Amino acid sequence: MSETSDKHRIFSEFYLEYYESVYRIVRAKKFPYNTLRDTVSIIFEKAWLDFETFLKNKDIRWLYKIIRNEIRNVTRNKHFKQSLADDIEPYFRPDTTKKPVEEEFIKNETLSVLMNKISNLPARQRETVLLNIQGYSFTESAKILGISVQAVHKLFKKAMIKLLPHIDN
Repeated sequence: MSETSDKHRIFSEFYLEYYESVYRIVRAKKFPYNTLRDTVSIIFEKAWLDFETFLKNKDIRWLYKIIRNEIRNVTRNKHFKQSLADDIEPYFRPDTTKKPVEEEFIKNETLSVLMNKISNLPARQRETVLLNIQGYSFTESAKILGISVQAVHKLFKKAMIKLLPHIDN
């Protein structure tokens, strides 16, 4: 077997062994689901990129340092990492109760303003927002767009700065 395939096999075993632990540690921080999923993905991406360190030392504290640092990164930026889908989903959900005409009008007006603001975003920011609304993680969005996860984070953050004032109203 080649060295690369051995590394892949060892990392796959490592991933299966530690996934639940990493997931529980991150879940304890009570992040929204999309943020939780993205954070766990990023942790394992960083682990893969620096897996040689683990192979040399066989010291699991290396993984916990990655977890700690990524949780710090998320908590610094967490108000931007929440899913836009969580914020606007009530506007798309079919309404089964009868509401006063004024409430329905306000809901439709807010949705219209929000969709207008999304359509006015720069192309890359609009793409990251729309992928997020569709439920894609930042990691998946990065792969789709062919850019880094950090670039997706930055684009999404800039878009949220522009959109959040319209969501809260």
